[in-house]
Amino acid sequence: MVDFKMGSNNDLIIQVKTDKLTAQQLRTLKTLLSSTLEMMSSNKENTFFAQSKESLKLWAQLVKTANFPSDTPKIKYANQAIEFSIDELLEEFRSKKFIQLDQ
Repeated sequence: MVDFKMGSNNDLIIQVKTDKLTAQQLRTLKTLLSSTLEMMSSNKENTFFAQSKESLKLWAQLVKTANFPSDTPKIKYANQAIEFSIDELLEEFRSKKFIQLDQ
């Protein structure tokens, strides 16, 4: 579904099969990639934090619009997947004793 190749001039070529994606999912995926790349290459604190937040929000939007079986009235799978991922990420930060700064 995804293929990565190095092109000339240190370009990364990403080829994605989009036949199973909606137009909205594709736009969100492109925006997520752009936001993440901007965050990774920024040397400005405000851009780094803003794009980090934006990337996580876009990721959550992709989870919510995923082609996973529809939510049942009792089980909201997308919400559970997001909550689970955030909980696991926080647990990983805590267990590895990452520095946490309150702001």
